[in-house]
Amino acid sequence: MRVQIDFKLWIQLLFALHFIALPGRAPTTTDSKKLSTSSSYVDISGGLSGSEVRSGRTVLFWVTIQNDSEAILSDVSVQIDVARDEFAVTCLSDGSGSDSKTCGPRKDPIAKNQAITLRGELRALGDTGPRNINAIVSFNSSVPELRGTVLSVRAVLMGTLVGRSTFMALFLTYKDLLLPFVIAVFGGILAARQAQIQTQRAQIGETWNKMLPISHKLALRYYMPMIKALLRVFEDAKGFTIVSAEARAEPTDTGLSVYFHTMSFWWRYKRTQDKAGAIYFKNRTGEKVVIAAFQELRVAYKGQGVERFAVERRLTAILRLITNKLEYPEFKLAFDTPPETPLRTAFNLGWPDFVAWYSDDKKRKRSFAVLEVFKIVLDFETNRPYERWYNGVQELQLCEDQKAVLLSLAETNVERAEFTKYISQAGRGKG
Repeated sequence: MRVQIDFKLWIQLLFALHFIALPGRAPTTTDSKKLSTSSSYVDISGGLSGSEVRSGRTVLFWVTIQNDSEAILSDVSVQIDVARDEFAVTCLSDGSGSDSKTCGPRKDPIAKNQAITLRGELRALGDTGPRNINAIVSFNSSVPELRGTVLSVRAVLMGTLVGRSTFMALFLTYKDLLLPFVIAVFGGILAARQAQIQTQRAQIGETWNKMLPISHKLALRYYMPMIKALLRVFEDAKGFTIVSAEARAEPTDTGLSVYFHTMSFWWRYKRTQDKAGAIYFKNRTGEKVVIAAFQELRVAYKGQGVERFAVERRLTAILRLITNKLEYPEFKLAFDTPPETPLRTAFNLGWPDFVAWYSDDKKRKRSFAVLEVFKIVLDFETNRPYERWYNGVQELQLCEDQKAVLLSLAETNVERAEFTKYISQAGRGKG
């Protein structure tokens, strides 16, 4: 047992002597400083002379490099990390160029415990948002006792900078004074405009409150009966044709219906002019369209030669005998039942005039196309005053052929432009 214990003690003693006898394993204080040449001993700071700069003006920047290391710093340079279209950089330090992002590299080295400051200007080129301005500092460090150099690159935040145009800078400076004034001015303008709109709406409302009963009366007494007569003409004309005006065409039931309702329409239009004084629509152009349409029918039916006077006399005789209560069944009975009556005589005398107009294929088709436009515009304008009642906007609906017929009613280029505008606006429920 004693032998084993002594052997262990000898082993532990030899192990301890081995470490005590090894020389140079821990570095000295001097050697430690020589090896510590990293940039962690170099203190770098920077800043800006302001946080906002007006466009075209400058703000100063500075970067201070404090060398607290054992190394010597050489080729020191500072680069300002900004966009070229936002800020222009000018270095004010010795040995540095102008209009460049980089100050340096500095020719003179920075020795131990030495500090230098590099200065420059940032000129704003326009409006910018808040920008973080960073300086990128690079330098080579070397220790005299050691060979070689170490390149270090450090970044330092100098602050936040905003570029402002002159207008924006003035606005932000005086906004507390100007804003209430601007609000007051625009508020007054908006209030005046709103009052004007309300006045116009009140005037329009008052006008239509007065005009609506008149429009309703015109629609019931004059406009709708004209539309009713035209609808019957178009319906019966589908089953009635005359080949030639030369042959004596006997009036059939269908032909007599077309004849009577054409004359009834004519009488109702003349009655509207005589009793109401004119055609009254919300839109003046609509009035001109229906008047021009009827005028073309008048010329086509009567002709343009001397014969028109005889046609007009026979037509006047017929129109004198039509009344507001005369419908086709009563007319047919009076026309067919002997003895000869003024009504039958007048319609018989005017029948050849109707045949001459109706048998002319070109005249009839053109007249019917014009009357179709007449009916559509009359129906459209008759219903426009009731837009509030229907809670919707009435739109003029015309096919391309009907638009062409409407435009052909214009007698001048100015009137054609007016009719074109009417088609466009009325097609959207405006005007």
